[in-house]
Amino acid sequence: MPGYETADWDQLKVDMKRRWGTVSPERRYRLSSITDLFTKTQQEGGIRNMTQYRKFIGEYEAIITYLKRYQYIQGDINHNQEILASLSTSVQESIYKEMIKDRAMVQALDGGYI
Repeated sequence: MPGYETADWDQLKVDMKRRWGTVSPERRYRLSSITDLFTKTQQEGGIRNMTQYRKFIGEYEAIITYLKRYQYIQGDINHNQEILASLSTSVQESIYKEMIKDRAMVQALDGGYI
């Protein structure tokens, strides 16, 4: 950028606006974006097929990646319960049956599954 090469702040500002639209990018996602995605998906009846799942996971991963990159969140995040709740009831039941069959579900002391 010419403004950078000549150390001309006014020219650099113009160059940056021309290239990126603004001098500093606006926040793309907020912490509430994760909850908003889960809520929206559940209100639409949940994920019912693989196409919807791929779209949902793509949006979810984009939000998580952004929030980690800009340090709104640190460390590993586990939203397994929320993701499961975002699936349609019939898909949830199928997953539970498969997990029980594969002995992948943890059983609580009272006999229920966690």
